[in-house]
Amino acid sequence: MSRITKGYTLLECVLAMAMIDVIMFLCVSIFYAIYKDYNSTIVRAKEYTCVNDAFRFIEYQITKGNKKVEFETNEIVLQPSEIYAEQEAGVPKDKSECILVENNNLYIVHVSYSGKNTLDRILKGVNEFTIEKKKGYVIINILTQEGNRYCKCMNTKFIQ
Repeated sequence: MSRITKGYTLLECVLAMAMIDVIMFLCVSIFYAIYKDYNSTIVRAKEYTCVNDAFRFIEYQITKGNKKVEFETNEIVLQPSEIYAEQEAGVPKDKSECILVENNNLYIVHVSYSGKNTLDRILKGVNEFTIEKKKGYVIINILTQEGNRYCKCMNTKFIQ
């Protein structure tokens, strides 16, 4: 009497399931590594964009020509120039703005007529903000909480 077998044995099913499990584990591991790399790239790109926007804002503030600019080690002081103060009625000559770091945020501080300070955040997550003053240019350094250092060189020949 001959025996006709149809289907798979239990051992064949277990081996097939084990191979599928190994392949699935490899696929999930590769997917997770790619996803993790993608997320870190997005965070770095966002930080880079925000820092460059902050540099552009700072450059605009110091080069727009209607303010006297003083560079200190950790801040930039912007005061209305004599010409600007005369053109603007009611703007006191001692009114100033300052770009500095406070509580890990880069702010521009506006001094109001009543003497109160108003903070506008330019960039968050800043550990260090330094300015190196050279002849004819300044180097602005920003160190973020992620540990990345960004530098920008700005021409000061045409700044008041």
